[in-house]
Amino acid sequence: MTNPFKDSKFNYLFAPLMLGAMNDSLIRNVIVIWYTYFLNLSWPTREDLVTLCTFAFILPSLIFASYAGKYADSYDKVKILRKIKLFEIVIVITGLILCAKQHPLSQLLILFALGAHSTFAGPIKYSILPQYYQSTAKIIVATGYMEFGTLFAILLGQLIGGALMANDMIMIAGIIVLTSAIIGYICTYYMQSTTPLINKPEFHKNIFIDNWNTYKRVVTNKNSKINIHAISWFWCLSMVYTTQFSLFALKYLGANNKVFSLLSVLYTIGLGVGAVYSAKYFSKKALNRKLVPICTLLISILTLIVLLNNNTPVNKLVGLNDFITKKHLIDIIALISISVCSGIFSIICYSDLQINATPAVRSQTIAVNNWFNAFYMVVLSLILIVILPEFDIWNTMLLLISVNVIFCIWYAIYMPKNIN
Repeated sequence: MTNPFKDSKFNYLFAPLMLGAMNDSLIRNVIVIWYTYFLNLSWPTREDLVTLCTFAFILPSLIFASYAGKYADSYDKVKILRKIKLFEIVIVITGLILCAKQHPLSQLLILFALGAHSTFAGPIKYSILPQYYQSTAKIIVATGYMEFGTLFAILLGQLIGGALMANDMIMIAGIIVLTSAIIGYICTYYMQSTTPLINKPEFHKNIFIDNWNTYKRVVTNKNSKINIHAISWFWCLSMVYTTQFSLFALKYLGANNKVFSLLSVLYTIGLGVGAVYSAKYFSKKALNRKLVPICTLLISILTLIVLLNNNTPVNKLVGLNDFITKKHLIDIIALISISVCSGIFSIICYSDLQINATPAVRSQTIAVNNWFNAFYMVVLSLILIVILPEFDIWNTMLLLISVNVIFCIWYAIYMPKNIN
């Protein structure tokens, strides 16, 4: 299968998940822009509110991850997804009502609800593919397109949200989100049902103990344990290149907001290209886990090239016409190459995680992975909050790629030798 879109089974899975990812991105972007440019409060400050946006969205993953994984393993995943999409419609309608009241803290509740929605949808997104396709090649290709679709949906949500807020069209944004949520809900009625993999799950009342017990159960599979931490590190890198890199672009590249938007689009496209083409390649040949440390090392080397090429702060911002020079062409090529390497890295680890996870706890494995994704990003965010005032962004990026080399060595030493 070189093109999963020829299969209606994949299409009806792809549509609601991608529309959900677009909605999450669009709503988050609208709220962040609203906090940044439209509110002027003494407390909480706009900086506090923007920071709280990230934590409000991530927090449900840290709380409900194990519950979401057990739920997905124990019931028909399609019926669960249908309930999730119905919940999304309720969230959007509630958000529109609260938006009309313009109470700033109420929007954080919407982001928390969206985070919960994503937490329960996340384990289904990848664990359902091995139930739809028995062929390893088909799973890998479907994973590649699912990854590309997610990245494209997130980017599309950001662009639409930014464009509508620039023209003060917040209600139009609400209508778009509500329409796509309804379409996603309708699509779930055309999806192929799945068979529950385990009996009725046991939930511990203490969410932290439940998460810990699920983690212990999942990592008895050493292959899953390594992939979970590798994927979580990938999301940390992506977070830095999509958010903190804006500080570097501003201070050392002299890039204005339009230039940074272009760099963000190129980075997302590179991730997608790396994901799709590596998926097609590995669908014909065995997954080569040795490429993970190679790609990771290349990310550090390419980032170092950008750092050395721009090691002096600039005082003047430039637009697109002035930015496309021989010097910055190196930066653009390096950034695209970094994103392609990241796409290859992610597809190998995600495909490996799905294929080699213990079938009875596959959704729980994805859920644990999502928990660690959130945990890694929260920890990195806290570290950046502490070190950025003391370290310049240039030194921070240098420190990051140094840690990335350590990860590369760790993965090369501990990666399992067998792969299906």
